[in-house]
Amino acid sequence: DVIRALGRPAEAREYYERAIAIHERLVKENPNPWYRSLLAHSLRRRGLALRELGDVAGGAADTRRALGLYEGLASRSGEERFETACCRAALAGLAGGNRAGLSAAEGKAEADQAMALLRKAIDSGFRNATVFRTESALGPLREREVFKNLLEELDKKSPA
Repeated sequence: DVIRALGRPAEAREYYERAIAIHERLVKENPNPWYRSLLAHSLRRRGLALRELGDVAGGAADTRRALGLYEGLASRSGEERFETACCRAALAGLAGGNRAGLSAAEGKAEADQAMALLRKAIDSGFRNATVFRTESALGPLREREVFKNLLEELDKKSPA
């Protein structure tokens, strides 16, 4: 994540691919929820790197795969709900382009679902306002009033 944040998505993609290979092996050997969550985490981030590299279709595919893994968990923590919301928000940001396979209407629906999941993440105890502000996948939601209100609410709940 740090490498990608430094503006080196190609190098970050390589690290994500190594992590994905390890997590896929772990899931195959022992398909417990923790390993599935780790795999989804790495897939979502590689999806962001691919998108930054111009591979919209690859980024969308990784994001969809991560979304499927998160949604397949029997129960989800607040952080996993946040991660699921990030998947939906990332897909919303890709909507309307012919390479992502999502219409503008589907993008709006993804964004709406992302907002509902962010609410559930907060209600489940995930209240890291810094992460809400800095997570690049949430970019498509930042101009929504409901997202701005969510940030204000988080600020009020955060310790001074």
